Amino acid sequence: MGTFAIVGVIALAGCVPMRPNVDPLQMTVQDGEVVFRWCGPTTAPMRALRISFRVQDDANEHVRALAGTGDFTLEHGAEVSISQPPAGVTVEASTPIVVSDHPTYVFFNTGESRRNLNGVEATLHADSLTRWQENEWLTTSGATVKGDCTARPE
Repeated sequence: MGTFAIVGVIALAGCVPMRPNVDPLQMTVQDGEVVFRWCGPTTAPMRALRISFRVQDDANEHVRALAGTGDFTLEHGAEVSISQPPAGVTVEASTPIVVSDHPTYVFFNTGESRRNLNGVEATLHADSLTRWQENEWLTTSGATVKGDCTARPE
């Protein structure tokens, strides 16, 4: 019975619950820069923002694009980027997101502190960031929409 309990605990330890990727964040490229748009209701006040990315190329490196702290919210329809973070965010480190033909993952996280990123949690995956058309946005579901936050996936 003791062996069964240990095996059960080990099996359950591998089942780490993950939050679904459903936060209403969208991403596009405007004038060579990645831009994000919040399409949910105004968020509760937050104190930390972290944006990172990974381009699937030879380097395959995970890069922190922005780290910042301060009092801020994301309002419905708000657009933010590495060069234009939300009002109230003091940027501690920034690196532009590489716009390339390679598949790219972008991770957008907010929260109460740098150690407690429990707010917006979104991962966006693009096969290429160089093929975006004007006013075309990628959603966390992988669908693209054209227009404002009320647009439906094509």
